[in-house]
Amino acid sequence: MPFCLRLLGGFELYRNETQLHIASAKQRCLIASLALAMPGICNRDDLAEKLWGWRHDGSAKQSLRTALTHLRKQFTPDQLLVAHHEEVGLDPEQMTVDALQFQALLGSDDPQSLRAAADLYRGDFLDGLRVREGDIERWISDQRGWYRSRALEVFVKLSGLALASSDFDLAIDSARRAVVLDDLAEEAHRALLNALIAGNRRGEAMRHARSMLDLFESALSVTPSAETMAVIDKIRMESETRERAAEPEAPAPIADSPIAASTEPEPAAGKQGLIEQSLIVALSYEIAGVGQLAANGADAEELAEVVDDLTRILLNVAGEWFGVASALGPEHGAIFFGVEGQTEDYASDGLTAAIELSEAISNYRSAKHPEHGFALKAALDDGVALVITSGTVRVVGAPELRARAALRKIAEPAIVITESLRSHISGYFRLQPYPGQQANGGDIHETLWTLIAPKRQPDRFHAMRRRILPLIGRRSELEMLTGRWADARAGNGQVAILRGESGIGKSRLVHDLRGRLRAAGARLWVLQCNPNGRQTPFAPLLNMFAGPRRKRDRPEQLFVRALRRLGLEQTESIIQLGTTAGIVSLARPAPAALPVKEALRLTRRAIGEIVNALASRGPACLIVEDIHWADASTLAELEALGRWIEDKPILIVATTRDDALRAMSSEGNTLDLTLRRLDKEEAAALATAMWEMAADERPSPEQIASIAGLSDGIPLFLEEMVLWRIRAGQHIGASAPLRADEADNPAIPLTNLLISRINALGQARILAQIAAVIGQNFDFSTLREVAQNMLPDETLPELASLLVDQHILRQTWPLPEAEYEFRHTLLREAAYSSLRDTDRRVLHERVFRRLEREQAAGLPVNHADLAWHAERAGNFREAADILTRWGRESAARSAISEARSALARALRLTENVDEIDARSRLQLDIIAAYGPLVISHAGPRDEQAKQLYARGVDIARQRPAAERVDWFPVFWGWWYTGSDFRVMHDRAMRVQEMLSDVDDPEIVLQINHCIWAIDFNLGRHRATLEAIDNGLAHYDENRARLNRALFGGHDAKVCGLGQKALSLWLTGRTADSDHALQEMVEFVDGIGHLASKAHSLDTEAVSAFYRNDHARLAEVATRMDHFASEHEMDFLAGLAMLFGGWAEAHRHDPAGGLLRLQRGLDTLKQLGSVVDLPIYLDMQATLLARDGRIREAFDVVSEAIAEAEQSGHAYWLAELYRRRADLRSQLQDEPGDVAADLKAALAAAREQDAVALLRRSEQSVREIGLAVEI
Repeated sequence: MPFCLRLLGGFELYRNETQLHIASAKQRCLIASLALAMPGICNRDDLAEKLWGWRHDGSAKQSLRTALTHLRKQFTPDQLLVAHHEEVGLDPEQMTVDALQFQALLGSDDPQSLRAAADLYRGDFLDGLRVREGDIERWISDQRGWYRSRALEVFVKLSGLALASSDFDLAIDSARRAVVLDDLAEEAHRALLNALIAGNRRGEAMRHARSMLDLFESALSVTPSAETMAVIDKIRMESETRERAAEPEAPAPIADSPIAASTEPEPAAGKQGLIEQSLIVALSYEIAGVGQLAANGADAEELAEVVDDLTRILLNVAGEWFGVASALGPEHGAIFFGVEGQTEDYASDGLTAAIELSEAISNYRSAKHPEHGFALKAALDDGVALVITSGTVRVVGAPELRARAALRKIAEPAIVITESLRSHISGYFRLQPYPGQQANGGDIHETLWTLIAPKRQPDRFHAMRRRILPLIGRRSELEMLTGRWADARAGNGQVAILRGESGIGKSRLVHDLRGRLRAAGARLWVLQCNPNGRQTPFAPLLNMFAGPRRKRDRPEQLFVRALRRLGLEQTESIIQLGTTAGIVSLARPAPAALPVKEALRLTRRAIGEIVNALASRGPACLIVEDIHWADASTLAELEALGRWIEDKPILIVATTRDDALRAMSSEGNTLDLTLRRLDKEEAAALATAMWEMAADERPSPEQIASIAGLSDGIPLFLEEMVLWRIRAGQHIGASAPLRADEADNPAIPLTNLLISRINALGQARILAQIAAVIGQNFDFSTLREVAQNMLPDETLPELASLLVDQHILRQTWPLPEAEYEFRHTLLREAAYSSLRDTDRRVLHERVFRRLEREQAAGLPVNHADLAWHAERAGNFREAADILTRWGRESAARSAISEARSALARALRLTENVDEIDARSRLQLDIIAAYGPLVISHAGPRDEQAKQLYARGVDIARQRPAAERVDWFPVFWGWWYTGSDFRVMHDRAMRVQEMLSDVDDPEIVLQINHCIWAIDFNLGRHRATLEAIDNGLAHYDENRARLNRALFGGHDAKVCGLGQKALSLWLTGRTADSDHALQEMVEFVDGIGHLASKAHSLDTEAVSAFYRNDHARLAEVATRMDHFASEHEMDFLAGLAMLFGGWAEAHRHDPAGGLLRLQRGLDTLKQLGSVVDLPIYLDMQATLLARDGRIREAFDVVSEAIAEAEQSGHAYWLAELYRRRADLRSQLQDEPGDVAADLKAALAAAREQDAVALLRRSEQSVREIGLAVEI
C-alpha cells in the first residue's frame, strides 16, 4: 500500500516511505478520524460538527470543504480520498494504519501477537497534538484513554505470559511500560512486583513497593487493595533482614558543606564581619534515601543530579519561610530561622518549613530512578546563638547542637520539637509527646513533642477501608484536565470549569487531579465556597483565614503571614483586598467607601500581585469548589483572572452545579466540561468495585444490575445504594421503607435513600441532625453546647465516630478538639430535612446565641451564618438587624454587590417582624443604606430605586416629626429619584418644608445642595446662588468625609463652588466666576476625594466650553483622560473624548474632532451617564453644521430642545433656540420660524437672567437681520 499512517505516539503519514507534512492540527485530526473509520466512511455533517462545531456562524461545513481540498492536493496523484455528496472517507486499499493494526491484535493470548501490539504502541494517540476546542478535544482525549487502557492490558498480559515462560527480562520490561503508562494502575504495579520477585531482584521489588505506597498515599490518600498488599507483604517479609543490613549508618552532621558555600545568600550591605547574638530556631535534618541510592548502583552523575534537586528543594522551602541555610548538605544539615531579622512568627515559620520540606522530599522522584523514594527526619529547637556575617552567614550555638541531639533520638522519619520551642508555636498546630521518651527531669530542651498531623481525609473517596476506588467513566475528562495542566506548566495559563448536578462526581474528579498534581510537586491552592457565602465578598478567601481552626489567631495576622510567605508587602491594593474581604478590620469610625471603580481597580491589582508572586515560585493550580455558591466579587474576579493568566503558569479549576462563569466558555484558554451520567456498563463496573471494597465479596450479577439501573448513572446515588444494600442484607427491590411513597415505582429518590440511611442510625441520627443545623463544618465544642439535653455528653465521641464509620461525616481534626464535616452537601440536607420544625428552631437558637458570644469575645464570625441561624430560629428582627449592619460594613469595604444582597434580604425579613414601631424603624434604616447602592448600580431613574424611596418616605411621614431628621437620607433619595427636574424641584421644596424646624447644619447644607443642583438646571440662577451661599455656610469638613458617599457621591462644597462658578458666568459676572472656579480647584486638590475631583474636572471643562477657550478645554480634557485612565472611570473617559473632540475640531481638525466627540457621546449614552445631554447635543449639532451637514445638525438640536423642554433641563435653552434659528436661516426656512426661535432664545435668557446667553442671542438677531425686538 502506498500510504502508511501512524497515530500511536504522534502523527506520521508516509507515501512510499516519504513523509508527508500535514501542518494543520485540524487536518491531522480529520485524517485520523477518517482513518479510524476505515473501511467505513464518515458523514460530512458529523465531521464538521466535531472539528469546527464551536463556530456558530454556519462556516463549519465550509471549513471542512477547505480542509478536504488541501488534503486532496497533498494526496495527488493518488486518489486516497473517497468523497460523496454527504460522506467522505479514505480508500482502505491504499493505506495501513497502526491504530487499526493494534486493534486487530487485541484479545489474543498469543505472545507473538502481544509483542506485535506492544511494538505498535509507541505512545499516546496523536501524542503532542493539542487542539483546545470542545468536541475535538474530548474526542482526542477519549481516543487516548481507550488506546492507553488497551495498551495497559497488553503490557500486563505480556508480562504474565513472559513470566510463565521464565523470560524475566521481558516480564519486567513489559510491566515497567505498564507502570509508566498509568502509575496508579494496581495491576501494572502487581505485574512489576511479581516479575521482580521472580527475577530474584527482591531489593528492587521492595524499593518499588515503598515508592508505590508513597505515591498512592500522596496522590490519592489511599492504600492499595488486599491483592496488591498481599504481594507487598510477601516482599517485606522476605526482604526485611536484607534491607536493615543494607541501610548505611548516617554520618555525623557537618557544620558547613561545599554546597552551602555556593548557595548561601550574599550578606546584607553594612553587615560585613558582624557577630551578633540572636534568638533563633534551628532545624536539623537528615534525608533518608540518598545513601541507599548510591548503594544500589547509581553513578556519580545520577547522584549529582539528585543532590542538586534536593538542595534546590531545601533552598526553596527555606527561602519561602525566611530561613538561612548555614550548614546545608544532601543528606543532613541545618536551617536557621529568625537570623535575618526577628519576626513574630519565626517559630511557626520553622515548623511550617519542616512540614513542607517533609512533603516535598517524600513527593520527590529522580528522573532516572522514579521507583526510589526519600524521607525526612527533622528536629527543631530555639535559643540564643551567635550569627556571624562575614562573606557568608554562619550560626554557632546551642540550638543547633540540641536539635542535632534530638534528631538522633528519632527512629523513623518524623518531625519533633523541643518543649522550649513548643511555647512559641502558633495555636494552629497540634502536638503530642514524642513516644518512648525517657524521664529527663523536665528539661525543656530534652522533652520532645511531635506534630499530630491533622491529615484531612480528602473526601468520601478516602473511602471503604482506604482502598483505591477506580475512576470509571471519567478518564477522558481527567486526561483533558492534565492536558490543560501541561499547557499551564509551559506558561500558557488555563481555566477548567467542571459542571454537573450534585453527586455527579465533580469533587472525585478534582480529587484525582489534585493527587496527580501533588505527586508531581505542583503548588495547590484550594478555595471552598459555602451556601451562606453569597453575601460575603470574597468569601472563599475569607474562609482561608477565618475557619474554625483559626480562631486562636486573628484573620488579619494570618493574612499578613501568608503575604510575607509570598514575599509581598502590605501595599494599598493588598490592604484594599483584605478590607473588602473582611480579613482586615475597618478602622473606627469607618472611612467612606472608595468609588466602586477605584475599589475594583485596587482589588484586581492585589489579586494580580498575589498570583504573580505565586507564579514566580513555579507552576500552580488554584481550585475553587462549588462556585454556584460564590459571591459576586469572587465570580467577577475569577472571570477577569481567567483572561489575565494567559501567559502565566497557572491552572484554575472551578466546580459548579449551574451556569456560573458560562461567559468564559468561549475563551481560548478555557475548558468547559459538563459531566455526564454514567452509562449502565460504567455504573455496573463502579458498583462492583465499590461492593468488593466495602464487603470483600463479589456481588451477584442481579444485585449489580439492580443497583446500576436504579442509580440513574449518578455516582453518589450508586455509592449510597451499594452501602445501603450491603448493610440491609437484602435485595434493594424488597426494601419497603425506600418505596413508601410510590409502591409501584421501583425508582428510589436519592434524598429518600439518604434520609432512610440516617434514620436507621439510632442516636447517631440525632447527632447528625444537630450537626446539620450547625453547618457543613463544625467543631466538637459547638456540637456539645448545641446538643445540651438531647444527647449525653459522654456519648458524643462514640456517636461521632459511628457517623464517620458510616460515611456520613469525616473527621478533619483529631480529639480532644475534634472537627468534622459532612462528606457531601446532600447528606447534610437529608439530615436537616428529617428534623421537626420545632426542634430545628430550638437548635438554630442555640447556635445563634453561641455565635453571638463568640462575636462579642472578638472571635471572627461570619455575619451571613449569624443572620441565617437567627432567621431559622424565628428571630427575624435580629436577623434583619445583623444583615443591615453587615450590608453597611460591606458597603464601607466597597463590596457593593454583597452589600446590596445583604440589605435586600434584610428588607424582606422585616415583613416578618410583628412589632410595628420596630419594623418601621428597621425598614427606614435599611432603605437609608440600601437606596444609594441601588442608585449606584442602576441609576436614579431605576424603577426599583423609585419604589424603594417612595416606600421609605411613606413610612417616614408616619413617624413622629422629631424623628424625621434621622431619616433625611431617605428624603434625599426620594428627591434624587424624581422623574425629571421639575419633579425634583417640587420634592426639594417639600423636603425643605417638612424639615423646616431642623437645625442640624449637615441637613441644612444637604437640603440646599438639593435645591441648588436642581435650580441651576432649571435656569434659576438667583435661587441657585442663594442656596449655595446658605448651604456652604453650614459646611463642616469632618462630617463631609462621611457624607460624600451618601449624598451625590461627591463633596457638597466642590459641587457648590462649581455650580456657583457656572451660574456667575451665565449671569454675566465673569471675574467672580473665575474666582469661584479657582477656589473649587484648590479645595478639591486638598481633600483628595476621587469622585469630587472627577466632578470638578467636569465643571472646569464646561466652564472652558462656555468661554470658547479651546486651548484651556484641550488641556482640561487631557487631564480628564489621564485621571480616568488611572482610576478606571469610564464616564470620565467619555467626557474627555467629548470635550477633547470639541477643542480639537475648533483648533485644527474639524472632522477628527467631530468623530472624537461622537465617540465620547456614544460612550456616555451606553453608560447611562449623559448628565448634560442638551449641551452635548448642541456641541454635536455645531460641529455637524461646520462640516456642512446642516439638516443633520438641525435634527440634533431639535432633539436637544425637546429633551430640555420635557425634562426641565432649561439652563441652556436660550443657546439651543439660538442655534436652531441660525440653522433655520442657513436652511432658508420660513422667516417666521426663524424669528420664533430667536424670540424664544431671548425670552429664555431674560427669564433666567442669563446675561451671557442674552448677549449671544442679541448678536444672532443682528447677524440674521430679522425684525425681532431685542
